[in-house]
Amino acid sequence: VEAWASAYDLDFIPLAEERFDFLIPVEKLDKAAVQRFVATLSSKRFAEELRRRYKGFSVGEDAGSILYKPS
Repeated sequence: VEAWASAYDLDFIPLAEERFDFLIPVEKLDKAAVQRFVATLSSKRFAEELRRRYKGFSVGEDAGSILYKPS
């Protein structure tokens, strides 16, 4: 990961991008802590702080979105 290579002054050659999703049980979606977590993921402040602290990291356009919720 580029952030760790940079921290140790190592060269970095990107090979691929990875996407990370969080899986949250549907029965937990109404919990206040989960709602704060989802709101944080979608905030501009979080995206800016992540990029500032970890070189090469970014936040996708759909961060904080519920991608799938079974009916």
